[in-house]
Amino acid sequence: MINIKNIVLTFIFLFFYTANVFFSNISNSQYFISLDNHEMILSKIKIVLYGIGFLLIFFYKFNKYSLLDYLLIPIFIFSYYYSGIGLTLFFLFIFSKYVKFDLILKCFLISIFCGALFVYITYLFDMYEYSDVNFYRENSDGETVFRHPLGYVFSTYLPNVFLYVSLSWIVLRNHKLSVFESIFLLFLNYVLYDFTDTRTVFYLVNLLIFSLIFIRIFNIDYKTRVLGRILKFLTIYSFLLFSLLSILIQVFYDPGSSWMFALNKALSGRLAYGYYAYDTYGLSILGQHIEYVDLLDVNQYNKLFVVDSGYLKVLLDQGIVLFIFIFLGFFRLGKRIVLKNNIYLGLAIIFSLINIMINPHLLLITFNPFIFLLAYDNKNKNSVYI
Repeated sequence: MINIKNIVLTFIFLFFYTANVFFSNISNSQYFISLDNHEMILSKIKIVLYGIGFLLIFFYKFNKYSLLDYLLIPIFIFSYYYSGIGLTLFFLFIFSKYVKFDLILKCFLISIFCGALFVYITYLFDMYEYSDVNFYRENSDGETVFRHPLGYVFSTYLPNVFLYVSLSWIVLRNHKLSVFESIFLLFLNYVLYDFTDTRTVFYLVNLLIFSLIFIRIFNIDYKTRVLGRILKFLTIYSFLLFSLLSILIQVFYDPGSSWMFALNKALSGRLAYGYYAYDTYGLSILGQHIEYVDLLDVNQYNKLFVVDSGYLKVLLDQGIVLFIFIFLGFFRLGKRIVLKNNIYLGLAIIFSLINIMINPHLLLITFNPFIFLLAYDNKNKNSVYI
């Protein structure tokens, strides 16, 4: 029997999610920020989307699986009060367990494709002037390289999105992923690298595809004697391992250390910014408001101040309590993935968590759809991939 209430809930959720990802994507475009009233337009769009999000409340289901929500709601309320965490993430996380995860991934891909198409059209018809952002970088040979933004504000934006597009596609296709699809992903990855010179994502996607090819050739899964155990460990403990490594190396950053100084330079100053943020603000239990300064806001009065490590950023902004909650969620998720022997989803989680070491994508729904996996219960029929 068709459950109309479930169908309506799914439609509202997916529309809310897709619209948020789409508008976030185009709001990072050169065209959008060139509009005189772009901030007002974005605020009005957010009001409309919040209204749609509030409709989900009428479809909330009180059952034995609601315990997680009862624990999460006060954490989000405090985090919103202290650090201003987005309400959109709260609504989507609470209601994502009522929707099949494959639909979330498909809507993510659709919204990114539509957003990128919109941005490309604005670029094709020369509908804007470039913003005052430095798109040049000196390579290892001392040559100046132009990093094409491809219609976006920052040249790194689209390559970073492409990493999650690749991960989502691989999870959806699973063992049906063909050689042609793998080659096509490698081709797109090279094209983006050639235009934007975004090296980290380029290397990550290449490593991801070659890892998949290796796994397919030698038929490796979590039951394989040696490599299977290594992948099992990484799937379960990646969050703990990578977060500790990322946080500690920033907290204890010493510019007097030659290897730390070299690593900081290779990471475009990420270690120094992370250390400054920790030294200035410290840790809090429930979060705090930190004033960051990105490239667009840099001037003679404001120096660049960002924290690119997703782990340290969440720990500083949202606090220790929410950070522990997320860690336990990924630990629990990893064990379920191993139990189901889903090596493709496990690999996607590992690579997304590697990327979060140097990019603030942990709680950014416009990049990372895998955060919603933490909402699913073991027996939830919608968690078809776990």
